[in-house]
Order: sequence, then structure tokens, then C-alpha cells
Amino acid sequence: MVRNSGTFAEEMQKLYIQAWREYQPDAEVSVELTVEGALSLARATDRGAGMHTLITGSLYLVGSALRLLEPV
Repeated sequence: MVRNSGTFAEEMQKLYIQAWREYQPDAEVSVELTVEGALSLARATDRGAGMHTLITGSLYLVGSALRLLEPV
């Protein structure tokens, strides 16, 4: 979780979490500080049945995630 309480980023994260939980109430929702940490957690959480992962943020952040997800 983000450690800076009350920041704009934290408020946006709370809104995204709330929206995702409304869309899929039984979803496990996590917030990580780095793209690598988030993808690592998502991979560790996958139980082999596949999963949906919501990546939000700037184009730079999402671009970084897509670069890490693309097969080599």
C-alpha cells in the first residue's frame, strides 16, 4: 500500500479499488509501489485458471507494464 496518507495518488487508488470491487465484488485487490512488484504479485496470485489485472496510471506506467508483459 502507499505510505503517504491523503495524497492525490492514494485517493485515486481508493477510487479505482472501489470501482473494481463494484465490478467484481469477489476480486482480490492489491496496490504495489512498483510495476515489477505489481506484476510479480499478480503472477504469484494466479492459480492457473487465468485472471484479470487492472493496470492504471500514466502512459509511462502502463507502457512499462506492457513492456514487461510482452513475450521476448
